[in-house]
Amino acid sequence: MHNAIKDVFNRAADWTEAKGGEYVWHASPIREASADWLRHTAASHMLDSKMDLRTVRDNLGHDSINTTSQYAHEEDRRHDETTQNHRMNWG
Repeated sequence: MHNAIKDVFNRAADWTEAKGGEYVWHASPIREASADWLRHTAASHMLDSKMDLRTVRDNLGHDSINTTSQYAHEEDRRHDETTQNHRMNWG
């Protein structure tokens, strides 16, 4: 399964490179993607969409809620919320 997924990503990266122009820089991260990356991304998106942490834990088959909470990106969320809502009135 890993090899099949890597093949899909490599073909997508080749296609992106062939398009040229502004898309070329996307090829390298696409080529680095993997089944594990898909799993991590899915976990992050589930939590970003406010899915219950326990549900995500169960979906991923984690024994510990602490393992699953690593995907929550709370620090990113805290930073974004602060920069968007706490503004100085510099007039």
